Amino acid sequence: MDYEIINVGELPNDGTGDPVRVAFIKINNNFASINDFTDPVGINGAIQFKNITVVGDVTTNSVTASNNFTFNSSSNTLVLNGNISPLTASVMDIGSNIKPVGNLYISSSGLHVGNITINSTANGIVFTGESNTTPILQTGNINTVSVNASGEISYGNVPKVTISTFTVNTETNAPNQKVYEIATGNLTTIRFDIISTVVATNDRQTATIMASKSGLGTAANYTVHNTIFQGNVVTNYHVTSEFGNITLKLSPFINGNITHKISYHRVL
Repeated sequence: MDYEIINVGELPNDGTGDPVRVAFIKINNNFASINDFTDPVGINGAIQFKNITVVGDVTTNSVTASNNFTFNSSSNTLVLNGNISPLTASVMDIGSNIKPVGNLYISSSGLHVGNITINSTANGIVFTGESNTTPILQTGNINTVSVNASGEISYGNVPKVTISTFTVNTETNAPNQKVYEIATGNLTTIRFDIISTVVATNDRQTATIMASKSGLGTAANYTVHNTIFQGNVVTNYHVTSEFGNITLKLSPFINGNITHKISYHRVL
């Protein structure tokens, strides 16, 4: 209830003040209000709030507490079980330059920064842009990593480091069959990872190829490494540079259906 003021009159014994009984009723009511504030409401550690309710012409002041807002004195921890929202947008800081927050633990459900959502998965951190927003990881004035809608990744000032996987089939053992050509632009180095499987026998061969343009882009240098065989040898590899592009060619040893699963990474 409201704090009640005792009317003591304008002058001593002028008869304008509260009668003694009325004055003591106000005193009792004021002590009752104090008792409401000193007697905790809610579970142990619950923080109390003034609660004003208006029903018709009656206004009631009381004290209430929420089980979702408590203080654990033994661990010196403020416990919140609800959302935290500012009164208006973009006005509330957590910590400061002088007194920054220590450890911040966020669940895998996502950190939302503007139009970008950051989630953790089993494979790492995923940046997702809302609508047509392109997610960018930026350090200072350097855009460290960005991803466009086609899955192309940029590192720093190196544009479009494409990471893609596709499958092609060869059915003859003709040499130097062109299976993929990449328009490299200003990029010079490509990495291919290839798994070639003979459909009839399940013979399998895996390899990594690093290829780069040389000179004026009229030739290509390449190395094949990390080659692993399961059963018989399946294919040879060849890389050329044609019209400034890097072209991957295969020379199968098998005159039959071979499935080639290829992933490529535009590196430099």
